[in-house]
This record gives sequence, C-alpha cells and structure tokens, in this order.
Amino acid sequence: MGWPVSVVSNCAADKLRPFRRNTHCEMPADQGKTMQNSGGTVLIVDDAEPIQIMTRRTLERAGYVVLLAGNGEEAIRLLRAISVDLILLDMRMPVMDGEEFLAIRAQDHLMRSIPVLVHSSESKPPVRLGEVCGHVLKPAQDDELLGSVARALRD
Repeated sequence: MGWPVSVVSNCAADKLRPFRRNTHCEMPADQGKTMQNSGGTVLIVDDAEPIQIMTRRTLERAGYVVLLAGNGEEAIRLLRAISVDLILLDMRMPVMDGEEFLAIRAQDHLMRSIPVLVHSSESKPPVRLGEVCGHVLKPAQDDELLGSVARALRD
C-alpha cells in the first residue's frame, strides 16, 4: 500500500526556479516492521542519478526513509519544508555545490542542527572540521555506507 507525497516550492527570487514533484511512495510489505523501527529520514543531495538510485536502494532496504535533491539549492528548499535526520551530501554539483550549501546551512539555526555526512569521490573533500560529522568515499560498499549513516545518526 502506498501514500501520495507532494513537495511544492514557490520561490520569488529570479535565480531560483520553482519546482513541483509528485510521486507515489511504496513501502514493501516485508519492510513494514523495519520502517516502524527506522533510523530516520535521510536526504541524499547528489546530482548523479545512478548514485542516487544505488544509495537510496541501500538505505531504504535498511529501513530509512529517503528523500532526494539534485543539488544544494533543491536541498535547501526541501529542508525548509520537510524535517530530516541526516543529510548525505555530495560536494561537486551544478547550480549549488556542497561548499555553498554548507555556507548557507551554517547561517540557518534549524539546518545547522541536522548532521551532514559527506558522500564524495574526493578522498579529502574541501570541508572544515565541525561542518560535517564524517565522510564516505563514493562508491561505498553497502556495509560501509550503512555503518557511517548509523554512526552519524547516533552521534
């Protein structure tokens, strides 16, 4: 059984384009119990669709609720409308990259409280200590990704 989900943003700034996404979320019958005991909601911020798909699949199988954003700008819009427990952030994206996202996040008291786990192909991403709670190198093995996400949510 599924439920409808709709995320709407209407931005007045001419740099930001409004977006509307409608989707139908399905919860597999065998994950009902897992979803009730879910570790939380994770926002994946990445412009690479194959990475989004693989990461989402891994997290959902482990019982996490997953939201997607293709860049930092979309992530900020979602975070102003929806509560999440963790942000999984790529650093190199068009429109607004991870560094720009972190700078805006630092100025917002609500977003600042959400832990950020960098998910990047760079072995040493350009982040300052304290901005993020960890780093997972892409592509990550499922157990490495799930362990890093669990630690980030626990800390």
